[in-house]
Amino acid sequence: MKRLLLFFSITFAISWISWGSLIGLVNADVVSFGDSIYMILFLVGGFGPTISPFLSIVFTKSDGNFREYFSRLFQWKLHPIWYFIIFTLPVVVTFSIYQTLRIFDSTANTQLQPWYMFFPLLLSMIFLGGLEELGWRGVALPVLLQKYNVWTTNVILAIVWAVWHLPLFFLNGTSQNEANFWLFGLSVYGFTTILTWLYRETNSILVCVLLHAAINASFGMGYITLQTNLEMAVYAGIMTVIGVVVSIYSNNKIKANVAM
Repeated sequence: MKRLLLFFSITFAISWISWGSLIGLVNADVVSFGDSIYMILFLVGGFGPTISPFLSIVFTKSDGNFREYFSRLFQWKLHPIWYFIIFTLPVVVTFSIYQTLRIFDSTANTQLQPWYMFFPLLLSMIFLGGLEELGWRGVALPVLLQKYNVWTTNVILAIVWAVWHLPLFFLNGTSQNEANFWLFGLSVYGFTTILTWLYRETNSILVCVLLHAAINASFGMGYITLQTNLEMAVYAGIMTVIGVVVSIYSNNKIKANVAM
């Protein structure tokens, strides 16, 4: 647990100090969205859970060294089905949200991106979100699973992950600024359950990075914006249902293997 507490402490220190400073500068009209200082502080804050795993491992080598960590980070030799899931699940989620929203609003989004834009978006989203998984799934998840069952682990990690985003709700220019925090938190829980399932099945941090980036990239295609409460509620509901279903399936499979 020492590594977990250290990871959380360093992550929040890096992120909240950076974002807190940025909020102060924006409110004082010193900087605005798009300025170099704004983008630097925003990115440094976002890399909190990416930087902190390495610092926490340095100070807690008795809980596992870098060799063990990198073996999970670069675990790419997996059955092709996992790569199929990584790149089809975002399509399923986005299409489901889009079609559900059309039931309530028949006006189609007219600012859709061409399909090939997904790939440059994926590359950018690896850095703008995906690399968070070096910490959340690379450090926090394994430690929590050693102490708690998967359901408790998901709740704890989802709460911490959602609260980590909190300063962004007070920062002009972010996607969270106009969002409802409680609906966002529910969506984070759904995403957490899916990533937990994926990690438990593969023991790979890399595939979690890719799925996180792919989900973010799919939103960048323009089908949904997650800027309204309706969109966020539908997204949260779909992600939670998928996450709970795969978690139940995974738990039943593990129990069956143990029974054998």
